[in-house]
Amino acid sequence: MCRRDNEEHRIQVACVDWAKWNEHRFEGLDLLYAIPNGGKRPIKTAIQMKKEGVRPGIPDLHLPVPRLTYNSLYIETKAKKGRLSKAQKEIFPKLVANGHRVIVVKSLTDFQLGVCTYLDSIDVNITAGYKPFRHPTEIMDVYLKTRRIG
Repeated sequence: MCRRDNEEHRIQVACVDWAKWNEHRFEGLDLLYAIPNGGKRPIKTAIQMKKEGVRPGIPDLHLPVPRLTYNSLYIETKAKKGRLSKAQKEIFPKLVANGHRVIVVKSLTDFQLGVCTYLDSIDVNITAGYKPFRHPTEIMDVYLKTRRIG
């Protein structure tokens, strides 16, 4: 396993741990689950999983809770220098076109901001004129202002 895979694994584990510890704060967070699409496997297991419906490009985590105009939230975990695969670049727009929100997180902070804004029904795209590569602290400022915390 390469170093980047380990980094993605650590980030995803931290995200899932945070979600478990905060299920009581956000209705529906207890429904978050992982989708086992990536990783290296023995060929026999890979063949079995493909027959069972595993598809390349599907995000790592899914939160099947509708908010605002979205049916659910898909979350892709990437290492800091990670990039989307060709399959992900093809699948993500299809998920969005079918009413799902898709976010890419490269840290626990990215995950927290994405999930908090989603579950609190704050559409950062509307409230902040959100741009996909806006710095997370700017998003948090908007989040805190809309919750009247900061």
